Amino acid sequence: MRKLLPLVLILFASFGAQATHNRAGEIRIEFLGGLTIRAIVTTYTVPDSPADRPFLEVRWGDGNLDTVIRSNGGGDGVVILPGVKKNVYISEHTYASSSFSGYTISMEDPNRNGGILNIPNSVNVPFYIETHIDFGPFSGSSSTPILLNPPIDDACFQRVYEHNPGAFDPDGDSLSYELTTCLGEGGIPIDNYTIPPGATINAITGTLTWDSPQQQGEFNFAIKIIEWRRLEDGSYVEIGFTIRDMQVTVLTCDNNPPIVHTIDEICVGVGDTLEFLVQAWDPDGDPVTLTGNGGPLEQTVSPATFNQPVAAQDTAESTFRWIPQCDHVQLQPY
Repeated sequence: MRKLLPLVLILFASFGAQATHNRAGEIRIEFLGGLTIRAIVTTYTVPDSPADRPFLEVRWGDGNLDTVIRSNGGGDGVVILPGVKKNVYISEHTYASSSFSGYTISMEDPNRNGGILNIPNSVNVPFYIETHIDFGPFSGSSSTPILLNPPIDDACFQRVYEHNPGAFDPDGDSLSYELTTCLGEGGIPIDNYTIPPGATINAITGTLTWDSPQQQGEFNFAIKIIEWRRLEDGSYVEIGFTIRDMQVTVLTCDNNPPIVHTIDEICVGVGDTLEFLVQAWDPDGDPVTLTGNGGPLEQTVSPATFNQPVAAQDTAESTFRWIPQCDHVQLQPY
């Protein structure tokens, strides 16, 4: 009997100065074997801030902390957008023993950038992110999800906004999503933080929908991504979570977004060839650039192919092709 894979493809056309610089970030954990892990801390900051961080402190949840040097951009970080610098800090840690309650890896840095509309006095609020892992009997060597879409985005004033973090779990564990409160000093929920009216998240797909922004400016959201492992009896047990802090800037838009034509959902058999055309066109006739990401493109064995980026005057298209193998079978949709 052939096994089937559910497929959902989501495409998208003590430190010195306290200053206004932290916009967004998250912590990803990779299990290296035994009780050793690698933490990848990624932050998005204001590039010209005097509080630029060549190093950060990472707390491992067992009473230990390390000072970690920034590794990307030759140690300087990389400006990826006007007003946005991406910073990556990587470190490894070995725990003395497993813990029944697991470990929470965290990073705190003063402060957030000023003017965040749903965080009162944000310039004086520390930026805090955390990820929880479990060394229990059910989790095994589970790494946390890879989030393929950056936590920096723009929304249009008084128009429906959607964003998906593009989470891909390399171990095939199931994921669920919820909006929660952004965290401040010591990992405590920020006083008087508010989730903007009309903002919801799909617990299964992770798509954040905001219907619709009624004020221009910067807003922060905290997305809690929970990992679940299926047991032999069919039940599920939570094995960890990641809290991603993301920032959305609401702007006045004078044009319409591109429209993407593709399939919504399909089940594909192991060894079968899945192939379909993805087309994006702009109703205003503006230039379009088509890109895609997702679990099938991240596989080490028999990865999917999708020629990208494709740029065109008003219509761009590319073909998605994948021949899944037995190792790709999982209950979680791609």
